[in-house]
Amino acid sequence: MLVSLKASQVRAEARVSLRGYWAPLAGATVLYLLLSVVSGFIPFLGPLLIGIPLYLGYYNTIRLTRKGRRASCGGIFSAFGNGLFWRSIGTMLLTGIFVLLWALLLIIPGIIAAFSYALAPWIILEDPTCGCNEALNRSKVLMKGNKWRLFCLSLSFIGWAILSILTLGIGTFWLMPYIVMASYTFYVHASAQSTQTQFMNPISAPYTTDHSAPMLGSVVPVAVV
Repeated sequence: MLVSLKASQVRAEARVSLRGYWAPLAGATVLYLLLSVVSGFIPFLGPLLIGIPLYLGYYNTIRLTRKGRRASCGGIFSAFGNGLFWRSIGTMLLTGIFVLLWALLLIIPGIIAAFSYALAPWIILEDPTCGCNEALNRSKVLMKGNKWRLFCLSLSFIGWAILSILTLGIGTFWLMPYIVMASYTFYVHASAQSTQTQFMNPISAPYTTDHSAPMLGSVVPVAVV
């Protein structure tokens, strides 16, 4: 289930998905960051009950643009309903706990754990029936052999991050949607590989996911069951 695309190809595909959505997603980013800062003034409960659902809602807004849905600032509130509220909180809490426990051993195992669970937010957004533990387990399966690839993809944004700093942070409003869309693009290819594996060997694959999205470069065929 290895993602065959290079980091540059994933970024290029992400830019295709963002075409026509840069401005509204920049606006959604501004609102998301503002509300996240405000929620931080409420000790513990603010980040937990407001910050995490906003985080998943922001991810969901960007995810839906790849599927051709209209982007809007109101999309960042989508995780407060539709059964996502408690699942989003539970998933991110479990992720934080497991990463922290691994990090207590050594920094490197903590980093590896963080990348192992990196796709869990996309999984609970794509599958409304998926529980918190199941999302983490699915992420671990998808990330097997792909952690280094996602790490390299993350590092490839360093230059853009430096440019954002040079613009006094204004560039961040466009960089964040770019990074999140690249993450979702990576997830799409990882899950497509998993679907292909299930098509060839139904016993070994844990689940299927169908994605409707523009592809660029080396596209992994998706077997629709």
